[in-house]
Amino acid sequence: AAAGSRFYSLKKSDDGGETWQVINQDPFSGNSGVAAGISFIDENLGFISLSHSGGSYGEMYRTDDGGITFKPVTIPEVQVKLTETETYNPFDSPGVPTQKGNVLQLLVGQGQDGDYNGGCDALYQSEDNGVTWEFVGEQ
Repeated sequence: AAAGSRFYSLKKSDDGGETWQVINQDPFSGNSGVAAGISFIDENLGFISLSHSGGSYGEMYRTDDGGITFKPVTIPEVQVKLTETETYNPFDSPGVPTQKGNVLQLLVGQGQDGDYNGGCDALYQSEDNGVTWEFVGEQ
């Protein structure tokens, strides 16, 4: 855990936590950081998030095979005005999705260094099980 970074494996229990088996030795594909969340929508579809640089930014990964493999998820950037000529994306710290009916919703925060618009989050939604995401608005 030197400098706030860790490496993880993913384990699964089929007997209420009595025994565990490793199903993925490296769900974050060699990236180090601090796990920021894990959520499974069902037995196969799940998401994990990794925080970097003391919580200043992060990334989310998706599995559709119960955690055996994970792939990074691309979340469209939201550009806000910094000055008349400069913009930036304050939303760089994804949580993990929740399900609302047939839609997945995701809050993306500003990380530890965020101060845009009172520290609000960006709300995204997906109608294709988290393959693609659309910005809905600020919360």
